[in-house]
Amino acid sequence: MKGSIIILLFFVIGLFTGIYDLLPKHFLQNDYSMYALYLLMFLVGIGIGGNKKTLSLIRSVNFKILLVPSDCLKT
Repeated sequence: MKGSIIILLFFVIGLFTGIYDLLPKHFLQNDYSMYALYLLMFLVGIGIGGNKKTLSLIRSVNFKILLVPSDCLKT
């Protein structure tokens, strides 16, 4: 519950920062969101790699199933 509130709080802070133009123009002209996405994906990889149960589950599942987008599975 505490984690969800923190995530929601950061979302609201970001929302108000964007609405009221509180960021310098330098941040808005460059695409830092892609770097933030890379960082988040890296941290997710660390989280998965650190959990031994998740790593063994991924090994037991056929690797090719991870490459199939979830939209293709809907019929």
